[in-house]
Amino acid sequence: MGTVILTAATIAIVIPASLWTGNLATIITRYENIEIKNAYVVSSGGNYVITLEYVNTGSLFTSIDSIDINGISYSNYIPPVVLTGDLRTLPSSCEMGISKTGIIIIKDGATDPSGNKLTAGITLMVTLNTIDRKKFQTTVAIQGTSDLSSIVQENSSTGSNSSDPDSTTQQTQGANNSTTPITPLTNPSNEMANLIFKTDFENVTKVDDHHLSISIRHWFEFQGDGGANMWMEGLDRITPGVASHSGSRCVGMELIDITKSRRNEFVISHLDQNPLVDDELFISVWLYLPADWRLHLKEWNWYEIANPFNTGEPNFLPYSSIHIHQPNNLSDTFNLAFEITNGSGKITLKEIPKYSLPRGRWFNLQYYILCHETNGIMRIWIDGELLFDGNNIPTKNPSVAEWFTVIAKIYYEKSDTFSPYQIWVDDLEIWSANPHE
Repeated sequence: MGTVILTAATIAIVIPASLWTGNLATIITRYENIEIKNAYVVSSGGNYVITLEYVNTGSLFTSIDSIDINGISYSNYIPPVVLTGDLRTLPSSCEMGISKTGIIIIKDGATDPSGNKLTAGITLMVTLNTIDRKKFQTTVAIQGTSDLSSIVQENSSTGSNSSDPDSTTQQTQGANNSTTPITPLTNPSNEMANLIFKTDFENVTKVDDHHLSISIRHWFEFQGDGGANMWMEGLDRITPGVASHSGSRCVGMELIDITKSRRNEFVISHLDQNPLVDDELFISVWLYLPADWRLHLKEWNWYEIANPFNTGEPNFLPYSSIHIHQPNNLSDTFNLAFEITNGSGKITLKEIPKYSLPRGRWFNLQYYILCHETNGIMRIWIDGELLFDGNNIPTKNPSVAEWFTVIAKIYYEKSDTFSPYQIWVDDLEIWSANPHE
């Protein structure tokens, strides 16, 4: 009988020990971590706009309840620092695995209680404080407000090292440059137009299949493994006969198997979430098509090269497109069409027959968009020539806030089996309004 009692006592001890060990393991493996994937600052219109892209990679739900800038609470600066995006309301929840984008807007010269000013030449330490008193930090460097500056950061628990562009890089004209004179956009006649973003891609690298190391939110849209890709020309690949419009790098795009990927698009995304963008947008970008570029179907030949404005989900309507048509694919004669697609279908607003399509040289595509449900505006220039000027166009869906623009695109009739279709992109500028008006 005593043996039975001893056995029972042993079991009674072992079971609680197992439960205690399991609870201890759970406590140890549960942790809090906010990973700041990307941090950058743009300077425009007297403001420094800091964008933080972050995600909770820990095993615990948490919330950000306060933000410090150089060790001082954001709320103690004058003029007041503005929070928006996912940081608009504090505390801001951080669900596990959900990507977030927070935006911090600082007025040039904002001053802390000790008299320290936030101005050009200062490196900012941004700290996200959670409700459990954990701190997650990154740094961004701010430059002058007379032009746009963007420093891409990589996060660590104590800050990060910046990828500092070489400001002494000399730009040289590529062998395939257009000689058409274009008014320099860096000297706008419209003082209300702010430069939102600018890059010559000289210090840009490919981050992954869908992203470059640039500070504007963007996305390369294509589907399927091996069907389409993009690369940094001059770094990842050197294509015979193709030189950058300026410097030594540009972006290359191609679609090599339409059965795997229907499209390849360079998308400037989330314009509705960019605090520097309202309902107006002006784009200037340089594009290059190969000298032997053409379409390859006898009938139903069309190619979409850009979308000045696009609406977001669920139906992506309305959107606009610039189409190239080749009535006879054995003749180098092209038509250029400007179209809009809405709930009523596709509408051709204007078509230019026998258009001299630039091939084998760089050409400058510019467009201006004013978003409005009924009174929108779309203007399109190629090499400085105004080709389309449309008013009273529905360029906005009143039920959908999201909108974006596609600055370069490879999209065509899916029965066309030719490959590869290619296009190159260089010298991109994005403005808050038309800088020439």
